[in-house]
Amino acid sequence: MADAGCMGVYIGIESIHRRVGAKSPKRQVVEQAIKAAHQAGLIVMGSMILDITGTETEESIKKTVEWVIDQGLDLLQYSLLAALPGSLTRQLAIAEGRLISVNPEHCDGAWPTVEHPILSPKQRIELLRDAYYRTYSVAGVGRRILGHSNRPLNIFANTIVNKMAHRWWDKVDYDHWEKTRNLV
Repeated sequence: MADAGCMGVYIGIESIHRRVGAKSPKRQVVEQAIKAAHQAGLIVMGSMILDITGTETEESIKKTVEWVIDQGLDLLQYSLLAALPGSLTRQLAIAEGRLISVNPEHCDGAWPTVEHPILSPKQRIELLRDAYYRTYSVAGVGRRILGHSNRPLNIFANTIVNKMAHRWWDKVDYDHWEKTRNLV
């Protein structure tokens, strides 16, 4: 891929603690793919839904973020499970009485929309903010840049995402979610 001019690869990682579906790759396979991509000088982008299985705890989410940092994923999008209008997730949440936000603006993955059996909405918002902060703080970005063979591209990409993450995590808070969750 690198020889063909590719600069990066995207890996969708639903959970490192439990396979979400039959097609979900095993953790070891994902780790090998990340290592091989880095050895080829590619940027590795990924996404994780922090509360997808309903079995997550504060500890398991913090371990997930540590795993991301340890694996050196270059760019990562964290999100919360979103019950999008018309989706099976939303239909199930309504049928089970677990839909906790009807505001369509909350369907971007930054806000709790479905009740979690273990974590409160406030905990999930705080854990999401912390995940972004730890991943995109100056120290987090620095660790990834130093360990990457394609530093110029990595510096450019992480600088942009660092600025976007700062703007985002400064506005996301529980009080805002609570005040706006029933807006239609």
